[in-house]
Amino acid sequence: MATVYERLQNATKVERDRFMAIPLVSMLVAEPVASAPPSAGDAAEIGRIYTRFLVDSYYHVRAAAKVYALAATRVSMRDEEVRQWLLEHAFEEYGHHRWIEDDLKAMKYDVSRLETSKPSVPCDCLVAYMYYIAGHENPMGTIGDTYVIEGLSQMFATQLAGNIKGLLGVPDSAVSYLAKHGAADQGHMNEVRDLINTYVRREEDYEAIVQVSKVEFALYGQIVEHAASEGA
Repeated sequence: MATVYERLQNATKVERDRFMAIPLVSMLVAEPVASAPPSAGDAAEIGRIYTRFLVDSYYHVRAAAKVYALAATRVSMRDEEVRQWLLEHAFEEYGHHRWIEDDLKAMKYDVSRLETSKPSVPCDCLVAYMYYIAGHENPMGTIGDTYVIEGLSQMFATQLAGNIKGLLGVPDSAVSYLAKHGAADQGHMNEVRDLINTYVRREEDYEAIVQVSKVEFALYGQIVEHAASEGA
C-alpha cells in the first residue's frame, strides 16, 4: 500500500514533469558536456535571465517565513505536531532572502531597486496564493509549498548553481542561494516526507496539499518562463 507521500508524488507527477520539461529548466540542469564556452552575447543573456529569476525568488522567499507562521496560527489543535513544524520551518527560512540580495550584488544588480520594484505577475500570483492558503483556506495545504519548492531545490539546485558558475564564470558569491538551499533541502525533504506520512491523517488535508502542489508547480513554471522571456 502506498504511503501518503508516495500518493502525493503520484498525484502531482504530471505537473512536476511539465515543469521539468520547460526548455530553460532542461538546459540549465543538464549534465555539463565538453563544448565551447558560450559567446559573450549568450553569456550576457543567461546572466540577465538568472538575475530576473533571482529578483522573483527574492520576493517569494521573503514571504515564506511569514506564510508558514501565519499557517501555524490557523492549524487545528488536533495537529499540534504540524503547527510546531510550521513554526520551526518559519524560523529556519527567515532571512534567506538576504542570501539572494548577496547573489544579486555579485551579479552587479542594484539591490536598492528591490524596495520599490515589483515581482513578475506569476511571482505576485504565487505569493498571493501562499498567503491565501495560509490565511483563508486549509492551512495544512501550506505543506504543499515546501513539497514543491524544496523538492525542486533538492533535485537540481546544486547542479544548477554549478552550471551557472560554469556558464557565466561568476564566483561562489553569485550562487549562494542555490548552493545553500541545494545542500540544506536534502535533509528538509526527508523531514517533509516523514511529516506527511505521520501527520497527514485526513483526506481533506491530503487533497489540500495536492491542490497547492499542482498550483505551485504551474506558477513556478511561469516564473521560470517569464525569466527566460525576451525583454522581461
